[in-house]
Amino acid sequence: MTEYDLPWKEVLDAYLKDFLELCLPEVHAGIDWNSPIENHEQELPHLFPKSLTAGRVADKLFRAKFLRSEQPTWFMIHTEVQVARQADFAQRMFTCYYRILDRFEEPVVVLVL
Repeated sequence: MTEYDLPWKEVLDAYLKDFLELCLPEVHAGIDWNSPIENHEQELPHLFPKSLTAGRVADKLFRAKFLRSEQPTWFMIHTEVQVARQADFAQRMFTCYYRILDRFEEPVVVLVL
């Protein structure tokens, strides 16, 4: 992980609600903030045991109730500071989505910053 990725994790730990309101206002508006937001960051090493790269250390996995949903939804916030485009980026994000869906069998949203 580069030194640029770690501050994002700290921001998400301390200011998730404010961060979503500023950077992803549509997501923020859809979350039921009266219900608890569960942080499941500890699940990430189980989802990516062989491919836990330095870049994934800055990822966060949450579970929240959305206003128009009967059940909670998993949402992963992937933060990565890149200096150059990576050809496999879309595939890596699909892998994140699929592994979360496969493990929990509940709706999933992967947000990439």
